[in-house]
Amino acid sequence: QYIWDVLKVHIPPDEGSLSHKERFVRTFVEADDRHKKLIAISLWCLWPVIGSAVKESWRPPEFGFIKINFDASFIQDKGLATTAVLARNYKEDVVGAKTYLFKEVADSFVAEAQACERALVFAHKMGFQQLAVEGDALSFIKNIRRNEAGKSIIRPIIYNIHQLDRNFEEVKYSFVSREVNKAAHVLAIEGRRRGVCWNWVNDVPDLVRIVVRKDRLGWDQRSQGC
Repeated sequence: QYIWDVLKVHIPPDEGSLSHKERFVRTFVEADDRHKKLIAISLWCLWPVIGSAVKESWRPPEFGFIKINFDASFIQDKGLATTAVLARNYKEDVVGAKTYLFKEVADSFVAEAQACERALVFAHKMGFQQLAVEGDALSFIKNIRRNEAGKSIIRPIIYNIHQLDRNFEEVKYSFVSREVNKAAHVLAIEGRRRGVCWNWVNDVPDLVRIVVRKDRLGWDQRSQGC
């Protein structure tokens, strides 16, 4: 607002009933062409700062889809990996979760690939048909979306993942930050702590439930323009 005051952009008075988003839209709509350009330029200049300040949040899938978040916890000196898959519907409810244990895992990249593969196996057994799959391993997600295997060691896993894709009506893969994927990450840590494969249907461990609740509150606030 200080910058727009300096640029002499007229800002409608705060009526209390408008959200920040609605007030911004009203400011832009009521501005003349010159001030609209100034607003656009100022936002463009400030975007690196604004973008870094905007906290990402988990969001529910579209109606009919199941959001699948996967992650892996890898212990390098032991070659052990625990992978986790957490499924939620468009109502933001947990509809399934599972952890898996793997031995003699080469590295964390392989662990993430195995986590994605297990996630699809889990989704198929649960009878899900439309999936929105999210993980926080950027290079792996890129390989999946391009149908490439940059590291030959995961080529068989990549191939099997795309074979598993055929069991579903639609599968969409997306990269998300660790913060957005936190519930799956906490579930993987919990699986490592228990040291066994574990399955949940309508409930999850307490620490995971806390993150799921935060995800729900974060999305509700964001969707309401708070």
